[in-house]
Amino acid sequence: MKTMRWWFVAVLLGTAACGDADAGMDGCSDPELEVCQVFALVNEERAAAGLPAYTWNRELGISAQLHADDMVDQSYFSHTSLDGRTFDQRMRDAGYDGGPRGENIALGQRSAEQVMGDWMDSDGHRRNILSSNSNEIGVGFLDNRWVQNFGFADRSGE
Repeated sequence: MKTMRWWFVAVLLGTAACGDADAGMDGCSDPELEVCQVFALVNEERAAAGLPAYTWNRELGISAQLHADDMVDQSYFSHTSLDGRTFDQRMRDAGYDGGPRGENIALGQRSAEQVMGDWMDSDGHRRNILSSNSNEIGVGFLDNRWVQNFGFADRSGE
């Protein structure tokens, strides 16, 4: 129950602090939130690689936060939820209507800088962060469980 309260607070704060792609916002606005710190560091890595910045997506953020919360509540660490759902199913369940592209998870890091360093030192995680096949991201964090969800929204009509 305590974890659920923290999750509720995190989602409320994250939703208020993070932009909605549909509203034209480009991401998190509260540098004190771990999810916003990760979002900023991801886009710094993308800029250094000559790639466009990711746009924050609220549904991907909700999906990522729910997965972090579930891993804490159920005491596991996996891309597959204990109920058998995969990242793409969780994204759709959170209302994401773009194309699911990937997920990074991490356990134990105590800061956004540490988790980003570990992800960038891992080929598969780095590929997700620097992918040209994704253009949206959401991040979740709870009790040293970190989740990034990556997606693609067709913006050709914009």
